[in-house]
Amino acid sequence: MRTLGAIIASALLVVATYTARGRILGEVATTASAAPGLVSPADPLAVASVRIKGKNLPIAALERALSTRTGHRLSDDDLARDRTAILATLEARGHLGATVTGVRVAWANGAHVVFDVDSAGVYQVDDVKVSGAPTAHVAELAIVPTLLRGQPWHPERAADNVSLLREWLAHRGMRADVTAHRTVDHVSHSVDVVFEIEPELKPAKLVAARRHR
Repeated sequence: MRTLGAIIASALLVVATYTARGRILGEVATTASAAPGLVSPADPLAVASVRIKGKNLPIAALERALSTRTGHRLSDDDLARDRTAILATLEARGHLGATVTGVRVAWANGAHVVFDVDSAGVYQVDDVKVSGAPTAHVAELAIVPTLLRGQPWHPERAADNVSLLREWLAHRGMRADVTAHRTVDHVSHSVDVVFEIEPELKPAKLVAARRHR
């Protein structure tokens, strides 16, 4: 059975090897698995610091989304989840072209992790259309959406407009399914949005539709 001293010496050798190779996560996999909860600061794979580097970033929101945390053991699984979490957090804020350009780790009394992120800026709404509207209400429905050209894109605003259109129709006795479809232009950093309306068939019409299938 290996002694504690031998185990520590072996772990330090691993750290030294990674340092010598200028290790960048994603190119070289770690040999350690994640352990829940805090670990001893003396653990050579303990996370000593975590930073997110980039311009115009919601740093506080991104840090809350991370699984890699100071005092925990470094894990490739956590880092992979963090890449996804960073992009999801930015997309929810309108940064549809955001990328994690790299994850760097420096070793000095633990792992110092840096996520390099390009926000690509917040995309803008370009064209907004309402499709599938009942003929008698086409003109009226076209001006119902409050999501307008030139506004910053935000998925919650699109969802609010779906509810707005559905309620507008319901107040006029029309039940319909409303969905929002977006088309992203990464060159112009813009988003076209189409609100698709699909009226629900009344029972008699539904039976007739089934007979003609």
